[in-house]
Amino acid sequence: MTNRENYLSIARRTGYEYMPVKFDMCPDLKARFDAYIKEHELKFPVGEARIGDLPVDRVSDSEFMNYYKGKTFKPGTVIDHWGVAHEPGSPRAFHMTYMHHPMEDFDSVEQIQSYPFPVFRPEGLARQTEQARAFHEADRAVIGDMQCTVWETAWYMRGMENLMCDMMSEDPIAEALLDRVTELAVQRAVSFTKAGADGLFLGDDIGMQHTIMLSRELYGEWLQPRLKRVIDAAREINPDIIIFYHSCGHITELIP
Repeated sequence: MTNRENYLSIARRTGYEYMPVKFDMCPDLKARFDAYIKEHELKFPVGEARIGDLPVDRVSDSEFMNYYKGKTFKPGTVIDHWGVAHEPGSPRAFHMTYMHHPMEDFDSVEQIQSYPFPVFRPEGLARQTEQARAFHEADRAVIGDMQCTVWETAWYMRGMENLMCDMMSEDPIAEALLDRVTELAVQRAVSFTKAGADGLFLGDDIGMQHTIMLSRELYGEWLQPRLKRVIDAAREINPDIIIFYHSCGHITELIP
């Protein structure tokens, strides 16, 4: 089997000739690991390659700061294209940051509707297609990386406790926010699939140390149908696309 055939055969559980290696580490560990493998001239079996996301148009940090009135952040704070502010902690926190939620004080659907969500530019498909073609020519399986697919992106903006309360009280704010994030996830999934991705890497952390962080009923009502919408959109284009789903923590109750 070629490298790509071997990878896809593993993902489809139809056997393999060798097991590729792929894992991610926090920045500090990665720097030390890279130095170690360079020093010892280690090599790992070829795994997948990931193509870039669609380019994004977003408002300025100063505009996002309108949603943080009365707050000041430490130097080094980064506001991402969803408007979430990531404030650095102490040196002992390494790469971990304190997240601030721009929708924390929202109390109406109209505020969700008028919020400056990022705009993913569809013309980026051409670049994704070129990347996928190049990786395929290099005998690599191609993956579209879409972690923080729905749940995490939504609660990063709203705040976890707020969004859980919205869901449990069936507040229309939850539906408006989750639907908008899902629409953008569908757009990205469709673009990755059209570009020629062999698989999509989805993910939302829904586990804690010993249990899931929300009930099966809450997950089944609010999150599962929206993830299905994302997956169905990709499979309308390529029924054979492979779906990976990542979650940290204990999620046994949600595994069929």
